[in-house]
This record gives sequence, C-alpha cells and structure tokens, in this order.
Amino acid sequence: MGKLAKADGRVSQEEIQYARDVMNRMGLSSERQKQAIELFTQGKMSILILLMCYGH
Repeated sequence: MGKLAKADGRVSQEEIQYARDVMNRMGLSSERQKQAIELFTQGKMSILILLMCYGH
C-alpha cells in the first residue's frame, strides 16, 4: 500500500488513515501493526528511490 500511496508523489493523511483502518479491520496484533507500518514505510521509500534514480 505504501507504493500505491506514494505513486502520486505524496502520501496523504487520508491514505495513512486508510492503511491504519485496514490494519484494524484485519485484527492485527500490536506487534503485527508495527511490522505492517514498517512495510508501508519501506514501500513509500522504494518508490521515492526509483523516482530519484530515474528522474520522474
């Protein structure tokens, strides 16, 4: 979800809240939520790195 959220160049508060809502609906434990947030963040960063490398 992080990559999709960052695809337009910016992650909005609505996109962050949506991701949190999905995690809550999935019933993730606190530890799993932390892992999911980290993966979301990694997804955001990977698209940023691609954009920096390829100039878009």
